[in-house]
Amino acid sequence: MLAGRASAVDDAVLVAQRRRRLHDVLRQAGVAALLTSDPFTIRYATGSRNMTVHGLTGPDRFALVVVDGANVLWEFAGCEHLSSHLPDVDELRSAPAISAKKSMYWRDEVVAFAGDVLDALASRGLSGELLAVDRVDAALVDELRRRGIELADGTEPVQVAMAIKQPAEIVAMRAAMACTTTAAETMWSAIEPGRTEQEVWAEFHRALIAGGGEFVVTRLLQSGERTFPYFQEASAHVLGDGDLVCFDSDAVGAGGYSVDFSRTFACGPQDPSARQLELHRIALDQLRHNAANLVAGRSFADFARRAFAVAGPLQALCTAAATILVAMALGLTLAQATFVAFLTVLSSTAVVLKLYNDRRELRTPAGELSLGILLFQDLAMVPMVVVTGSFCQSR
Repeated sequence: MLAGRASAVDDAVLVAQRRRRLHDVLRQAGVAALLTSDPFTIRYATGSRNMTVHGLTGPDRFALVVVDGANVLWEFAGCEHLSSHLPDVDELRSAPAISAKKSMYWRDEVVAFAGDVLDALASRGLSGELLAVDRVDAALVDELRRRGIELADGTEPVQVAMAIKQPAEIVAMRAAMACTTTAAETMWSAIEPGRTEQEVWAEFHRALIAGGGEFVVTRLLQSGERTFPYFQEASAHVLGDGDLVCFDSDAVGAGGYSVDFSRTFACGPQDPSARQLELHRIALDQLRHNAANLVAGRSFADFARRAFAVAGPLQALCTAAATILVAMALGLTLAQATFVAFLTVLSSTAVVLKLYNDRRELRTPAGELSLGILLFQDLAMVPMVVVTGSFCQSR
């Protein structure tokens, strides 16, 4: 049973709902069975968990998920007892070591395992049927094809299945969020001047595991000047009074569900600066605006159109619109006015960055805002060229 602040969820119900969902998607794809070594997919379809992180370093275990049939789990040798009681594991076999990372005899293991897969398919009346494969090494793919098995990609249908959450999954996700949020609160209380980023981040990891979570996939915690550019890992850098501390959870919480949110904290007793409070207000406005935009039935495209306007697109749109209006008032055609607007929107990234760098203002809020606008302008160059080219062709 998964438990947290959310209601407990029955594991058997959870796995049964996920298995039915996966079967439906595989059936729609015309696939008879799925062979996977992905630890998350194995757990999704069978409820079996064993050495997840170890399995991410290379294939350790395999599952054959049969549409409307009996599953097979190839379990790590000596660990069969971990899954023998699970209702969605119908047959257990010993897992092979089919990569050079796992065994020096891996080539022989590949040949033997391909035969084992054929045997499992034949015993279920699936000889000659389409088999989907997910995270399967090239050597095994080649050997299965050599033996006449027609293969299809299994990663896409797995992701399609996982994208639609089942009722029991909602409860499980809430439990995962509860334990991750509690861990973040524990870490927050450890943020104080004089501690290192690693010491603070370790408190999150410790509390996550203690609360039933599983592991953290990144080390994203930075403070002070290290908060920009982002994606710097927790280090031995010492937190100072008044520093901002930026953090991404990137956690696999209770039940194996990922929980990813970002938080920024102020370190120490020093009051936040006026600029920090203003940035916090903008971020909070953006969060509330986008949260209110989450409506059942709304498409991703519609959500994006209604999303909080950020600096780069807003600057480009306002500048271009104003330029087009002025240019057309002066007698230019729409195509000519649009071309002039494109020239007006763009700035020289190299020149502006050099000016900010020379004035030591690149890492100030103004510098960071300008950098975001410049990066958007650079990315906008491609559609601008395409539009300009279409104007030329129309003439």
